[in-house]
Amino acid sequence: MIPVNYRVKNAVNIPDYTELSSPASSGALEDQAAMLKFIRGKGTHISAERVKVQKDLFAFSKTVTHGFPSKPTALSYDPQLGLLAIANKSGALTIVGQPGVEYTGQHPQEDEVSVTKICFVPKSSRLITLCDDNSLHLWRFHNSNLQRVKSYPLEGKLKRISSIIVKEDCKLAYIGTEGGNIYMLDIQKFEITDKIIYLDVVLQNGPENYKVNPGAVECILELPQESQLLIGYERGLVVLWDIKEQKNIRNFLASQQLEDLCWFPADNDRKMFATAHNDGSYMVWDIESGSKPKKEATTPYGPFPCKRIGKLRFWKNEDEETLCAFSGGMPRRVYGDHYTISVKAEGNKTQFWLRILMFQNKITLFMNYQGHQIRHMLPSI
Repeated sequence: MIPVNYRVKNAVNIPDYTELSSPASSGALEDQAAMLKFIRGKGTHISAERVKVQKDLFAFSKTVTHGFPSKPTALSYDPQLGLLAIANKSGALTIVGQPGVEYTGQHPQEDEVSVTKICFVPKSSRLITLCDDNSLHLWRFHNSNLQRVKSYPLEGKLKRISSIIVKEDCKLAYIGTEGGNIYMLDIQKFEITDKIIYLDVVLQNGPENYKVNPGAVECILELPQESQLLIGYERGLVVLWDIKEQKNIRNFLASQQLEDLCWFPADNDRKMFATAHNDGSYMVWDIESGSKPKKEATTPYGPFPCKRIGKLRFWKNEDEETLCAFSGGMPRRVYGDHYTISVKAEGNKTQFWLRILMFQNKITLFMNYQGHQIRHMLPSI
C-alpha cells in the first residue's frame, strides 16, 4: 500500500499528491513524460534509417486506374481506330476503345498542368496534347502501352497557342496563336518549322478596321484539295488563305465575336461553313458567293440576350436531314446558370424540332461521332 499524507484545510481532508514519495509513482511520472515527448516530437531524434523505413512502409504507389477521369478538360475521337481520348485537369490521359481496351498516360508532374486540347494523328497511332503551360506533347502506342515520345514548349506571350489542327497528310500541324500568327509543327521531328503564316501578310488585303488587332486565331479549317485554309479570328474576321500563293483570297466579316468555326453540309458540291458567336447566334457562309452570309444570323433562343455558343457542329442523318448541335446559346435571364447542349433540325423536310440536354456542371467540350448508325453526344463536364 502507498502511504498518503493528509492535510487539514477548511475541515476537509484533501490528499496532497505533491508529497508522493513512492519509487513506483516517480517511475510512472517519468514514463508519462517520456511518452508526451515522443508524441509531441520534442526531444526525440529520428534517424535517417527510420525515415527511410517510414517512406518504404507508408509511401503511396499507384497500382490501378479505373473509371472515367475526374475533372475532364479535353476530348478527342479517332474514327479509324475507334478510340476516345480523355484528358483531365491533373494531366492524366486516358484512351478507351472497345471493352477491355484502355491506355493511360501521365504528363510531367513537376508543376501540375491541365490538358487543354487533344489531336489524333490519323493513320499513325499517335496523338498530340496541348497543356495550359503552352507545351506540346507527342504520344504513341507501343507494345500495348501509351508512351510520351517528345515534348516541345513554346515561350513568349505572342506564341501562346489558341488552336491546333493536324494537316490531312499527317506530316504537319497548324498551330494558331493569340498573337495572330500561324506556325507549322513538323510531327515527325516534333519541332516548329521556319514556315510561318504571319498576321501582317494575311491582313494585307483585309478590312481596315481589323488590321490593328483582329484577335487570337480561334479556329482553323483546311481545304486540302484547294491548298487553302479558313482562318477564324477572335473579333469575327474569317479569312480564306491560299497556302501555295501565300495570299488572302477572301474575307468574311461578322459583327460579333467568333467562338467556333465548322463545316456546313451543303446539298451540292459547294463548300459552306458556319460560325458561332458570343451573342448566342450562328451564321452559314458560302465560300464562293462572297463575304456576306447565306442568310441572316440565326439566334435559336432569341430575340432576348443569350449566352455564347461555345461549340457548333452540323451533320446529316440517315434521312439526309441537316442537324445542328451547339453548347450554350440559352437566354441569359432565365437560363444564365444552366449548362446545356441543344440539338435542332435545320432542313425543311420534316417538322422543325429542338432537343435540349441539361447538365449540372459546366460543359467544357462535346463531340459527335457515327456509331451503330446512331449519333451520340459525348459531353465533357
